Amino acid sequence: MKNLIIVCILFIVHSTLKAQVKEVCSINCKQFYELSQKAENVLIVDIRESKYYKKGHLNKAVYGGKKEILKPILDKTPKDTPIFIYCEVGKRSKQAGEWILKQGYQTVYQLSGGVKNWDTKTYPFIKE
Repeated sequence: MKNLIIVCILFIVHSTLKAQVKEVCSINCKQFYELSQKAENVLIVDIRESKYYKKGHLNKAVYGGKKEILKPILDKTPKDTPIFIYCEVGKRSKQAGEWILKQGYQTVYQLSGGVKNWDTKTYPFIKE
């Protein structure tokens, strides 16, 4: 009986801790566009190097390719704001998303496969 109680307590603790672990949600191009462009009060961040951002970026995206640039942007952003991030192929945005979650933000979406998977024929891509 004592072992059963211990197992139940461990299960409850494990379940509670697992529920608190947040992950970057990787979504496809269509989902990224629909969620980020149709909702209000979202933050869209381009994590690529600035030279790529200047060549073109997603609609409403701000440049945040370095922590010292991204941190002040996040400091002005409420913690419950959905944050959408992307890079060239998905690796940098995944890492940045994990860092953003550690800063206390609740919801981070990553463009799966990065901007290389962005369908420019269907969805807007701003060229400067």
